[in-house]
Amino acid sequence: MDSGNLNESNCFILDKKNIVEKPTNIYINFKPWHSEYPVYDENNNLIYKYKIGTNYREHKIKDVNDNVLVTFNIDRGISRKDKKLIIEFNGLKNQPTISFTDTSSVKNISFSINILNNEDNKEYLLNVVSDKKKEKLYIYDGTKKDNEQYLCSYERHTLNTNKDKWPLEIAPGMDKLFMISIALSSFLLIDRINTVASSLVMLL
Repeated sequence: MDSGNLNESNCFILDKKNIVEKPTNIYINFKPWHSEYPVYDENNNLIYKYKIGTNYREHKIKDVNDNVLVTFNIDRGISRKDKKLIIEFNGLKNQPTISFTDTSSVKNISFSINILNNEDNKEYLLNVVSDKKKEKLYIYDGTKKDNEQYLCSYERHTLNTNKDKWPLEIAPGMDKLFMISIALSSFLLIDRINTVASSLVMLL
């Protein structure tokens, strides 16, 4: 793995082979009652498989030959506001340390992501903001104030729609495998937040 940053930007690069040179659209093909979803590029080529873990088990991203590339989950043992992403990239000697800090408001769910690259001890910061319906999220460079250009967006439709393809857009210069991992784990955290909120409402 060749990790580091690109053009001194706030961009964690897992492998330079994964860097996209232009705006890139990727689609996760949702299949009801399945635990594994195919991931396609904009030319409808199968590039990954997304395996959802149940009962807080690890989620996985695999290649087309079922080799595991990434495993991730949210550590439930930390405080409600701060969460650690337990993530492992296959073949990477020193795994990054990634933590989430909840910055949500009444209007939407948001959090900051701190990434420590244990290969070179550099830190990276991302901000994640969801829409009001909690169906679409945007990932921004956390080092830039009032930044309107997102690095990645991911739209996940509700189960009662007819849209079976969930689009994920990645900006040029990003590591697509890493950004997919962050987008999926961000929605995993949103699901955990919603579950906790629902449980609290039921107790009232």
